[in-house]
Order: sequence, then C-alpha cells, then structure tokens
Amino acid sequence: WIDGELYQWTRLQPLEIEPLYLTASREEKSGDVILKAVNLRQEGFEAEVALPELAGEELVCRSYALLEEDCAESAAFPEVETGKVRQHAETLRLSGTGGFPHEFPARSLTVLRLSWGLGQA
Repeated sequence: WIDGELYQWTRLQPLEIEPLYLTASREEKSGDVILKAVNLRQEGFEAEVALPELAGEELVCRSYALLEEDCAESAAFPEVETGKVRQHAETLRLSGTGGFPHEFPARSLTVLRLSWGLGQA
C-alpha cells in the first residue's frame, strides 16, 4: 500500500526445504567421481546414490562430513566458526544398477570421493 492505494500484491508460499542439494563431478587426472551433498533438514536422509555408468564396479568410497553440531566459535577468532570433519572409508561393490545406499547426516555438508584404489579403504 502506498498513500492508501494497493500498489503491489503477492502471496507468500511456504518455504519447502528439499531433502538434499547435490552436485557431481569427475576429476580428470584420476577419474575419481566426487559427489557433494548438503542436507539442510533437521533429520538424516538415506538415499540410493545411482551411478549407472559404474554398475558392477568395485570402488573405494571416502566420505567427509561436516555437521552443524560439530561447529563451534573459535576462542582465538570470536564470531568465526571452526568445525571437525568426520571421515570414513569403505570399499563398495556397486550393484547392477550402479547404486549404493548412503545416509546423509542432518544439517551437514558431505563429500563422497569414489576411486578405483582397490584395497585402500
């Protein structure tokens, strides 16, 4: 309203938070597949990661997760958060569809690096 007249009108829609925001890339030099996921929800989210072009492959999956709960203000730098990255590695045999399940923690940033370094998990 401006000067008692309706100037513009809009209807606000409720904010819908998707379960995951994802991106994927391949490192040219090594051929590794790198998946980055952000889970903004208050609960963990299990998803089937599908990479059909890698069906039947045996890969090492290195997982790096930064959780909101692990971030805290640094005493040395007030108002600057620092965080602890949780790491995990395992050898995966991708299914015939190229899929594998993964749990993305609540309020987190997760990076999965899939490589052909067999036996190095």
